[in-house]
Amino acid sequence: MDPVKAAFLQAVLNQGKDINQENFLPFFLAMQKNASERGITFTRQETDMIYEQMKNRLSPSDRKQLELLRMILQQNSGRSDSGPGSGRK
Repeated sequence: MDPVKAAFLQAVLNQGKDINQENFLPFFLAMQKNASERGITFTRQETDMIYEQMKNRLSPSDRKQLELLRMILQQNSGRSDSGPGSGRK
């Protein structure tokens, strides 16, 4: 993985480790926006790995919301090999 992406993910994990379930989804959306603003994107494989890790921390209803968000973002990305946004891979 690109060192810039790895450093970004490590920072996000450090920031997010104490966030409760109720605030985790908004935190994730803010993280995603921050990455996009910085030109950081993730491949579909990387995104899938992130989602799988996140699902373990979410309630069943938040998991459904995350899956819906994931599908919407994948449709809007228009690419099968990348996550949301464009720029650094």
